[in-house]
Amino acid sequence: MTTRALVRDRRWSNDKVRAGMVSLAVAATARAGDTELRAMPEHLVRRGADGAQRSVRILISGDVSGHGDWAFDVTAGGGPIPVEVLPAPGGARLLLPLASERHDIRIEAGNGTDSAVLAFALDPPRDWTIHLVHHSHLDIGYTDPQGTVLGEHVAFLDSCLDLTRATDGWPDDARFRWAVESLWSFEQWASVRPPERVKEFVERVRAGQIELTAMPYNLHTDTCSTDELHELLRLARRVRDEYGVEFRSAMQTDVPGTVAGLPDALSQLGVRYLSVAHNWAGRSVPNANGGSRLPRLFRWRAPSGNEVLVWMTDSPHGLAYMEGPMLGFATSYEMVDDLLPAYLTSLATNPYPFPVELLGWQGPGAQDREPYPWDVLHLRVQGHFGDNAPPRLIMAETVRRWNETWQSPKLRLSTNTDFFDDAEARLGPEIPTFEGDWGDWWVEGVGSGARPQAMVRRAQSVVTDAGTLYGMAALMDPAGPTARLAADVRLGAADAYRSISLFNEHTWGAADPWTHGDGGGQSGEQQWHWKYGYALHGSNYADTFLDHASAALGAVLPTSGSADATYWAVNTTAAPRTSVVRFFLRESRVPLDKRVSVGDGRTGAPLPAVEEPQTNHVHRDAGRWLSVEVPDVPPFAMVRLDVAVVDAADPSGRAAERHTRSAEEEARSQGRVGTGEKEDGAAVPLPTAEDLVLENDHLRVRVDLAKACVASLVEKATGRELVDQDAVVGFNGYVYDTYTTAGGYNHQANKTTVSEELELLGSRTLARPASCSNAATTGSDSGSPSSTRRTASTGRAPR
Repeated sequence: MTTRALVRDRRWSNDKVRAGMVSLAVAATARAGDTELRAMPEHLVRRGADGAQRSVRILISGDVSGHGDWAFDVTAGGGPIPVEVLPAPGGARLLLPLASERHDIRIEAGNGTDSAVLAFALDPPRDWTIHLVHHSHLDIGYTDPQGTVLGEHVAFLDSCLDLTRATDGWPDDARFRWAVESLWSFEQWASVRPPERVKEFVERVRAGQIELTAMPYNLHTDTCSTDELHELLRLARRVRDEYGVEFRSAMQTDVPGTVAGLPDALSQLGVRYLSVAHNWAGRSVPNANGGSRLPRLFRWRAPSGNEVLVWMTDSPHGLAYMEGPMLGFATSYEMVDDLLPAYLTSLATNPYPFPVELLGWQGPGAQDREPYPWDVLHLRVQGHFGDNAPPRLIMAETVRRWNETWQSPKLRLSTNTDFFDDAEARLGPEIPTFEGDWGDWWVEGVGSGARPQAMVRRAQSVVTDAGTLYGMAALMDPAGPTARLAADVRLGAADAYRSISLFNEHTWGAADPWTHGDGGGQSGEQQWHWKYGYALHGSNYADTFLDHASAALGAVLPTSGSADATYWAVNTTAAPRTSVVRFFLRESRVPLDKRVSVGDGRTGAPLPAVEEPQTNHVHRDAGRWLSVEVPDVPPFAMVRLDVAVVDAADPSGRAAERHTRSAEEEARSQGRVGTGEKEDGAAVPLPTAEDLVLENDHLRVRVDLAKACVASLVEKATGRELVDQDAVVGFNGYVYDTYTTAGGYNHQANKTTVSEELELLGSRTLARPASCSNAATTGSDSGSPSSTRRTASTGRAPR
């Protein structure tokens, strides 16, 4: 049995959130008979015949057909003021003379039968400029298998060109603009499109209609090495050099947090702006640890002193980069007309513009946060409410119609760079500066792939070592650094880092990772294999890179004339080290029956060595492994290790062999095979009805194995049945609940609080049937007042 019917009201409801946002924007409420009236100040201004007018919307409950029956009289400062009434979503829009100061107003509403008064203080509207940044959040996977997603994002750029052409003659603010969130998609697109089409695209970039941002994709930067973080920007450098495009902004979306080294990496490329959208997804740890006090616009200074200007689209509930679709920008102008004014009012008067219910927020709303204070706003919009959404014309159409209707707020289809330039020019020194790390606390999910993550961590270290070895080879080569050597380094590092970074890319599985389908969010198993594969590739590429680098350095290093084999221990770090090195001594160089010694090439002193046989020796190169501790190796220095044969062959000739017994031989040695004894013991007979009754002087209990419960509990003195025979579960029944922190449920991690709505309950099953594994009669107690038979039974519920 499942209990989905027990869930009275699930919290993740877009309509519920929209209604809650509107409620946060309401300034006064009154009742007129059975009708509720709510007054919501709107930051809307238009130019009327007698001057500027601002809006107050009256939300009227009940049947929409009756909204036109209401009339409104408004007074301010002790006297009446003119009012123009327009129909509006949910009620009426009152256009009042625009005032420059806060003042008290009184609205009398009546429909001929009932009346009510709404009184409140009305602040002047802000003269907002709203930069709508149209982009698609790249989840490599999640909504579709990775190959499908990547192909769609490449195709999106063709649509962008079509849409920029379609709006060339439109007002500048309404012309289609697009921010390429992840530069990887442009790289793939440009490599397979005709040169003239690529040229047109780049011209649109230079014209400011399309924005290329610096990061290749969205990352768990906490899993990146420092070198990797800088290597990730190699693509941006290549695009800059090839197409003459300067990068001023970067985007990171979905992942809530970034390491403090990112401003350093971005600054080296000249990037000054960083747009992030943190998806807390109901796991609002930052809100509980001071994160709510971080404003949407601030400067982030790294320990090095480098800084970036940051816009953070945040919420304590996971909405983040979906704010635009939530407000209707992907749906219709009418929806924007309804919700955008409420959003602006709520943003200007509350810690967060949306209520806490979205995505199952647990706990009270944040109170230690100031409302948004400024009149310039960055608002992300997408083609649909969802990741990997396409570019669409509807945003441009909405902006054109809006700006034709309202003088303020002003909407502009924009880019991140345009917004930051505007904000910096307006606010300058008002923008606060913050320092410190900004750790990605979603990175806990990486632990779900501990094995591949370990492979990636090792690969990161190996790639760094390989690069250092190549550098040493270039310095020690009498011919000096060569173009071939430089190309080998770039190619080897690029192959490894591409796989490493695609594993560190933030999409950790499908929308439904437990599924086995071929498409959509139900392709969980396929997506995980793709992801895991990049850890394998990264590890393999790194090992190959290190092998090639070792060969390049070995080719320019001298050998010892007196040794049978020469090796070099290399310290690839900037600190002195004493460490154990492990190297393979081939049988082709020194036979396996020869004992060897290892000497320190600096002093000739012997170094104790531990010898190990080759692993999987039938299928790998013949030889042995030697492990030696090499002391006091200076930074970026090398020590020669001299291997020499020291005595004659082992008399037995079998020193490297080991005798291994089979599993059957091991079992026979312990007497577990061939004894005739049944390993599982004797068969247990089926229980009788009598076995399922437990009885003493006072109670008689009957167990129902089919339902795995106590079916009857009779009080013998009175004959009363104490068990409800109509109960669904059964008395003492085993109930197995799974909560939405378990596999098979999305967007519910880390929620462990209890709520009346039971929204954390994923499923409920009963352990049926049970079995009786033991039944025995204990006899009567000599001290008992009667000789009642006593029984004891042991039951087992299924796992």
